[in-house]
Amino acid sequence: MTRKLNRILAACLLPGLMFTTTVGFVGLTNGATLQAQAKDVDTTCGENLAWAFETSTGTLTISGTGDITKAPWKNLKNEIKVIEVEEGVTSICEEAFANCSNLETVVIPSTMEKIGKKAFFKCGAVKDVYCYAVAEDLTWVNPNQDFSVKTLFHVSEDAVDEYKDTFSSAKVIFTGDLAPIDDPDDTLIKTELGGCSLSLGGDIAVYFYVDVSEAELSENAYMEFTVPVGDKKEIRTMSASDATSVDVGNTSYSVFKCTISAKDAFSEVTAQIIDGERASVTYASSVVEYADYIIEHQDESEAYAKAAPLVEALMSYCACAQKYFGVTSEHESASYINTDAIDGVTKESIPANGVIESLEDLGDVTFEGATLSLKSKTSLSLYFTSADELSFSCDGMLVEKAESGEYQIARIRGISALDLDKTYTLTVTKGSGDEAVSGTIEYSAMDYCYTLLDKGEDEGMKDVVRALYLFYDAACEYEK
Repeated sequence: MTRKLNRILAACLLPGLMFTTTVGFVGLTNGATLQAQAKDVDTTCGENLAWAFETSTGTLTISGTGDITKAPWKNLKNEIKVIEVEEGVTSICEEAFANCSNLETVVIPSTMEKIGKKAFFKCGAVKDVYCYAVAEDLTWVNPNQDFSVKTLFHVSEDAVDEYKDTFSSAKVIFTGDLAPIDDPDDTLIKTELGGCSLSLGGDIAVYFYVDVSEAELSENAYMEFTVPVGDKKEIRTMSASDATSVDVGNTSYSVFKCTISAKDAFSEVTAQIIDGERASVTYASSVVEYADYIIEHQDESEAYAKAAPLVEALMSYCACAQKYFGVTSEHESASYINTDAIDGVTKESIPANGVIESLEDLGDVTFEGATLSLKSKTSLSLYFTSADELSFSCDGMLVEKAESGEYQIARIRGISALDLDKTYTLTVTKGSGDEAVSGTIEYSAMDYCYTLLDKGEDEGMKDVVRALYLFYDAACEYEK
């Protein structure tokens, strides 16, 4: 089973919005999280009840214990497609879900004791109601005013006759095909996804916040991500013991991070905890889902309003990368490309510092050029030729050495958006011990961008570089 959770409202997590945005590229080196909250949002619907709405599925979830006494989701009534009332909820107030014209599915728990008058009035599109309540313990006020003659009301096989007798005035079709809710599943790991946050540049990533307090995980448990890589899928794993712990309200969440390349930001990532023969439900998300939410709700919060230009620049950059690399996804991406802004970027716009070579003492060592790798973070690769073996180092940065044909390559990884203009001094060494000779080259990712716009011929790649610059510029503006 896959749950696509983009929960927007949940009192059990944050007052207001549980949606958070981790902006790793704006100098929040302490791992701070920007918690954008909506104004005047009531996230409770009873004394001990909270509600949450998943935009991706149109699912409204009610959780906690006690009675639903109010319906603060009225402004979402045309967006709600699924209502899940969880175990512990005992009653639904009058007209709680009335006029939800696009509602299709309802789940009623075994703890339900009363459905108030017109609770589902004018919900004629409902196809299925899954009811676990005991008929003799349930008061349903004026059932003929709820749902429609096309609604299948699913109850257990041994309860269908009792439902027909007790609620004979109901317009629904009672059917006895519902499996008992308490059937044990020893292979299912009990987890709950509290929400997600988004890292928007320093490294593009989705964070899954998972409550594993009832999971009973062994030391071998791990999160398995299925990650888009172009038009293929890649399996990545992260040990559950490596997850960071974050307390939100009274709940402690294990936070699992999944990095995404720019070109794959419009594709879905799935996450599932696995522990031997046991597995949790599968959760799904994508960078674009959370980006869309910030953009669409920027008028509701100063935090969203501040982040929106940065998010728009990020998604324009990701859309250009997707287009250039020919990646397909179910989500349309062309509309995210800010063509006017991209067309306005010239080589003079780029904050290049200029390449400085100091390789004279290295004899035949020649710097041949550079490339950028547009993954979760940017990688800068510098290409050299020499008849001798070379080694590379760069203060404070991870440098990987690779070879391709005649080239010896120094890859500087982990460059965040704000550091795209930073000049890195790469030390190039030939020989070893007392015979070692070194030289340096100073280069930045923006030097590459400038050179490409100045001398490159591939317009598609130029657009990617222009969009990358605009993303960098938006990140700088955000930090001010």
